[in-house]
Amino acid sequence: MQVQEKCLTERVWYDTTKFRFKIAMTAIAIAYTRSGFAIAADSRATTTAASGSRFTEDEPSDKEQKIVRVAAFGTTIAYGFSGFVAKTASYDLKGYAEAKAPTLASREFRNGHEYGDALAQILERYLCVKKREGIIQYRENLDLAPEDRMLIATIYVIGYCRERPFWLAMKFDHEGETAVSVRRGDQLDLIPGACSGWGSDIVPELAVRGDRRFDGYKDRLARDLRDASLDVARDWVSAYIEVCSEPLAEQIDPICKNIGGPPHIATVIKEHGFEWVVPPINVSEPDCDRETGP
Repeated sequence: MQVQEKCLTERVWYDTTKFRFKIAMTAIAIAYTRSGFAIAADSRATTTAASGSRFTEDEPSDKEQKIVRVAAFGTTIAYGFSGFVAKTASYDLKGYAEAKAPTLASREFRNGHEYGDALAQILERYLCVKKREGIIQYRENLDLAPEDRMLIATIYVIGYCRERPFWLAMKFDHEGETAVSVRRGDQLDLIPGACSGWGSDIVPELAVRGDRRFDGYKDRLARDLRDASLDVARDWVSAYIEVCSEPLAEQIDPICKNIGGPPHIATVIKEHGFEWVVPPINVSEPDCDRETGP
């Protein structure tokens, strides 16, 4: 089933950008230009909010790295993570995906879609095992939109395959007590200017509409990115994370309580691969020799 997205009004946004805001329990923004991709994320994480039925009062950590570089296709691509991905002694979805990336890098894929299929199968098996072990509890999160209330985690993948850009979004949902289903929302025929933000769907729209409480964000978020430089795209993704992290944001949208901390920003360029623009506080690189789990 394809991921259903909510578009902003045509009065503000032009259709060809495929710009979207979606609710998520983190903030991630991606923009694509002719020069390459820009991706940004916040750094806040809580221990139980993503797996519980309601948001918790846990003290958050603002040192979580949600964007990682992985080897693929003879270059590097980026993964972005949202949802229940926290590192524990018995569960680490992000670390597991990084550990399996070298296996995928050694295989031949005709396009980014095939790569996404292979990655989704690996992670679906891992999540099913963790559900059977009781580490991931079968719960409905009532704070999310109806179509996302069974969501466990989302992984975004951006990069180039055979010199063609691709952008994948994979949502992993509870399917009963022990199974997991995967929803895919892929942009394989990318148009320069395509950009999306996942976090609050309320606060960025208020900023774009000129709400004075978020002065300074309207011009940065309302840019036409179709002919924009990568520098402009980097500022766009940064602005999205920043506005969702504003102290006032959580008073307007409770989801923003789980968004904050220093943002980290990276680019993926066909000629140069992955490069940090603003690295996380503690940058961790993939360990190509590490394999875990089934």
